[in-house]
Amino acid sequence: QDMTVKAVMDTWTLQTGFPLVTVIRNYDNRTVTASQKRFMLGNATDSDNSLWYIPLTFTNMPQPDFVTTRPSHWLRAEPSIEIPVDADSHHFIMFNIQETGFYRVNYDAHNWKLLIKHLLDVDRFRQIGTLNRAQLLDDALNLARAGALDYATALDVTKYLSHELDYLPWKSAFQSFKYLTNMLIKTGGFDRFKSYLLALMKGLYEDTGFVDLSTDSQLKVYSRVEVLKWACQLGHEH
Repeated sequence: QDMTVKAVMDTWTLQTGFPLVTVIRNYDNRTVTASQKRFMLGNATDSDNSLWYIPLTFTNMPQPDFVTTRPSHWLRAEPSIEIPVDADSHHFIMFNIQETGFYRVNYDAHNWKLLIKHLLDVDRFRQIGTLNRAQLLDDALNLARAGALDYATALDVTKYLSHELDYLPWKSAFQSFKYLTNMLIKTGGFDRFKSYLLALMKGLYEDTGFVDLSTDSQLKVYSRVEVLKWACQLGHEH
């Protein structure tokens, strides 16, 4: 339309970093405000005025679509936009389908609770695509590390891992668990953290086993390597 490739790409090639898109829902008028700012793990500054052209994709219950990645809206190097959404207040909304956009996503507290509730449903959590489950873990734990999300919410996202058997979500989780382990290892709470991780890993540990089989997919082999390494590091008794 009225965008050019140069205008879009200049925002990605001529400035450093990448954006955080914060999605705040208005549950009364069924809209969301999507705002952007530069994401930083540490030493964040409010004076950073970087803005990007960001393709926005999203889906929601009760008919989630985690396949269509054509953007329905754009943030056009502007601080925020308002988007109408066809979602009831008890249905989650999720942005960045298949993680095709190079940005992190944060949500208002209620939408996080809706996402977590869905992940905890053993019968329905796979309605959220594998890549997007990995994205939720990666975004939540890194947002908490950056101080943009409370750790209580981020760790609530990880609770569903007790029934997650796919490699990619676990890979995202293990990357952040490594950081948390380094931060907690010399604290009094580390034993509780170890017990929590071992409990989460139980299903994956039992599913992967110890022996590589000729029928195993490459991702299952990767899962086995990761879970056995972590089980040893955390002092698993078997």
